[in-house]
Amino acid sequence: MRQLSNKLQCLAVLTAFFIGFTAPVEAAEKIDLEADFGFAADESMETEDYYELEASLKFEFDIEDDFEVALDLEADRFEVEIDELSFKWKARDYAYLLFGKFENALTLDEYMSAGDRPFGTKSPVSNLLDTHGYTSSALGVKAYRKYKQEGRPLSYFLEAAFLPAHTEMRVDLGFLYHFNGEESYAGIMACYLPYALHEYWLEEEDEGETHNFVVNLAWADHETRLVYGLEATAGSNLLDPIGLINTPGKGERSWFLGGDAYLGYRLQPGKIDWMPAVRVSVLFPELTVMEANQVEVRWGNFIRFSKDIKLHVDGGLAVITRYDGDTLYTRLDPLWAVNFRVEI
Repeated sequence: MRQLSNKLQCLAVLTAFFIGFTAPVEAAEKIDLEADFGFAADESMETEDYYELEASLKFEFDIEDDFEVALDLEADRFEVEIDELSFKWKARDYAYLLFGKFENALTLDEYMSAGDRPFGTKSPVSNLLDTHGYTSSALGVKAYRKYKQEGRPLSYFLEAAFLPAHTEMRVDLGFLYHFNGEESYAGIMACYLPYALHEYWLEEEDEGETHNFVVNLAWADHETRLVYGLEATAGSNLLDPIGLINTPGKGERSWFLGGDAYLGYRLQPGKIDWMPAVRVSVLFPELTVMEANQVEVRWGNFIRFSKDIKLHVDGGLAVITRYDGDTLYTRLDPLWAVNFRVEI
């Protein structure tokens, strides 16, 4: 309890500092403040209390008509982290430039906020990308365009950033066509992560393959009562994929392949919005050993009590086949998740 109190005090100090920093901004300028508080628990958590407390604060304010500063703080029971500290310049109506620290997105789970996802937890592919370090905060520059109702229904991003987790540069790109409104998606997201610094600067030539890639193809529509989504993702393994204690090294190209399909329908019993949905996920962590795989069937319930109060309740089963030493074994795991969020 004392640790949580200390973290909240740290978050409060950072908040007060930033508010003080923004005080000189004229009242006529735009200042946006968003807060998000959540309680989450699921089958993958390994903390002794089996739950997580989450909070986020996001500030955005205009310095000039075409220049904006943003700070996004994320807090849990253990730490307060700066997810984003960026400076945004509106270069054109179709192009913004962002400089600073920011997170990237390579799947729809990462592209959408936690409160807008159909399920309480991310897909196996999204979790795998987190484990490998493909999706994380980095320092760099990003050119992007958000969806706008006027004009062509397109959004894109192109970013180059230094990735501290791997001591490497990373290049990401994404192109999405919003065929039925802002919450419909058809397009591609990709990442290129070379091990050039390891090979040519740190002289660690056996660290891994020089060129590593992730490609995600997505098609989803969340605009109508009938909600659906399809994703296919392929990429290079950076870590031991199936428990063989054999991290991919030079000349040992290793690939993974995964896919997700989900279907849901929005209901309105009374004053709440309820969306039951089912998702089937398949992941092959190592394509040369196809018998090692993971299959999940998850039943989700997404309930909106109001615009700002949301609840996810999930359940399901996972069949996971992996190596334990030299032996391939299969286990059946129950899946469950509860995620309650209040957004201000």
